Amino acid sequence: MTAIRMEGVGKRYAKVEDRASIGPTRGTSRRSDLWALRGVDLEVEQGASLGILGRNGAGKTTLLSLLAGLTAPSEGRLQVRGRIAPLIAVGVGFSAELTGRENVHLNAAVLGMSTAELARRFDEIVEFSGVEAFLDAPVKTYSSGMVVRLGFSVAVCATPDVLLVDEILAVGDFAFAIRCYDRLAQMRREGTTTVVVSHNLQVLQSFCDRGLVLDQGQLLADEPIRAAVGTYMTTLDPTTAGEGAVQVELRRVDGTPSSNLQSGDELVVRVSAPAGPIRVAVETERLVVWERELAGSGEVVVPLPLVSGGYAVVAEAGGDRTEAALHVTASRMVHGTVDLHARLV
Repeated sequence: MTAIRMEGVGKRYAKVEDRASIGPTRGTSRRSDLWALRGVDLEVEQGASLGILGRNGAGKTTLLSLLAGLTAPSEGRLQVRGRIAPLIAVGVGFSAELTGRENVHLNAAVLGMSTAELARRFDEIVEFSGVEAFLDAPVKTYSSGMVVRLGFSVAVCATPDVLLVDEILAVGDFAFAIRCYDRLAQMRREGTTTVVVSHNLQVLQSFCDRGLVLDQGQLLADEPIRAAVGTYMTTLDPTTAGEGAVQVELRRVDGTPSSNLQSGDELVVRVSAPAGPIRVAVETERLVVWERELAGSGEVVVPLPLVSGGYAVVAEAGGDRTEAALHVTASRMVHGTVDLHARLV
């Protein structure tokens, strides 16, 4: 059975531009159309797990918003069968003035849960969220991570037919994120159709069996998830970076320019600057995973025992900083940043 069908779907927003000119048009504005998404044809079978990839602004969240019914398409036809649970933004559907308990009841009703169904599953929702101690406090006193945990718990316990997830699990703590992905895998086995937007390529490859690649609002590819990740990588940053004094170039050990490597590969980073020392590092948003200082311009070989995801190759010298994007793909699911190849004995 088809759970999601889109035929020529597009979403247009009106863009108002001020006209700062003199003469008769002074003080007026001009309207133009901005297509966030256009010409999307899609069919997703019940129980499938679909990953959505694309740069920022590619149309990923717009697509989820259309599927969730938060906005209507400007053109084309869209059909989603069954109960939908959208997890698109932190706090959506929550009232800051109400308590956690009251918000559970409110969100459960919005998701179509009956009073009897909620009564049966209320303790499960609260236990999964881990916010028991704060259940009767106003949600405005919650951290963003607590809101995510409570919202996710209600959504998954509502046993939706279609679950939409947009990167919000990154707000929660690491242990809870692992529980969430385990729960998503269970729901997938039980027949829930899942659509996931994430920049974590490892999660998408482990959890999804199919991927859509969006680029500037257009559907660039619809293919098996590993192939989709490869297609997505071709849309990303070039292998060179730096318009100022510090330059960075990324290559494979065979000399081929590349910013897309496999976990376990070695990366050659070539840097140049007017004078040293030059700090070279591989970083995530939260930590430095590799670092070296060079006396001057040259190149260094960097081992990459990393999990799938996006990284920044950084070069700093004399107060100037340049970043080049690096994308690593791993063949297996590993939680964390570095794959230590641990195994059971």
